[in-house]
Amino acid sequence: MRTVCLCLLLVVIAACEPRPEAPPEAPAPEAISLLGEPLYVPDRAPEQQAALEAALAEARARYEADPDDVENIIWLGRRTAYLWRYREAIDIFS
Repeated sequence: MRTVCLCLLLVVIAACEPRPEAPPEAPAPEAISLLGEPLYVPDRAPEQQAALEAALAEARARYEADPDDVENIIWLGRRTAYLWRYREAIDIFS
């Protein structure tokens, strides 16, 4: 009986150990290529990222000023896609 209790106690103690932390999840791919390869957002220099964000902000401001102008729609979609936000760009073009 004592051996059974000792075994049960060891099982309970082993079950109470903290779980190992899961590794951080990898970012979801922005798109899948025609070859089936996942496409991820590339790393950019902070200056390049800031320039692309500024160009997107300008395109968005022009679009909001005149949303019926086709050029504004095209440039908003292009500037969005330059930042690898393809799903958002497709929504703009659709």
